[in-house]
Amino acid sequence: VVGNKEIIYMIDKEGTFWPSEGKGLYKLGLKPGEVVGESVFELYKDFPEMLDQMKKTFDGETLSFEVKIGDLYYRNWYSPHKNLEGETIGLLGLSIDVSDVKEAEKELNESLQREMLQANIVRNSPLAIAFGYPDGRLENCNKAFSDLPLVMRGNRLSIMPIKKKHFDAVTKLADKNL
Repeated sequence: VVGNKEIIYMIDKEGTFWPSEGKGLYKLGLKPGEVVGESVFELYKDFPEMLDQMKKTFDGETLSFEVKIGDLYYRNWYSPHKNLEGETIGLLGLSIDVSDVKEAEKELNESLQREMLQANIVRNSPLAIAFGYPDGRLENCNKAFSDLPLVMRGNRLSIMPIKKKHFDAVTKLADKNL
């Protein structure tokens, strides 16, 4: 247990830490065993959500929740610790630092928001925009592009101009660039 990155602990119903082990304590500025005998209610007085969850566990509930402590996020599991008569005498706890996961989720959400914004800009642009594959298949286009008069020339999609002289110019340009 001492070598684990997780934090494993037991707290009696009065709020006193018994064992408190794991390398994960170092990120909180604590050493394994350092808080043994101390009050959880005093140590975590600035984290009422966490204390509320502990009280629920003292009342017999098994819980799982996340809490932010400073810049760190922890996933916590609390289970009632019962005596031989089945009475809850405290809780058994496991806490795991999930800060890296939270940061990855944040970056993913920001990336998705950027992509949605870009897609919205393209979709609503008055400019005709299309995305395709090197083999000529069309992947996606906006409304302005789909409103263009288009014609297939062989395996190429071309804009069909209204006048013949424009058609020849566009065809030469399309053949040159494709």
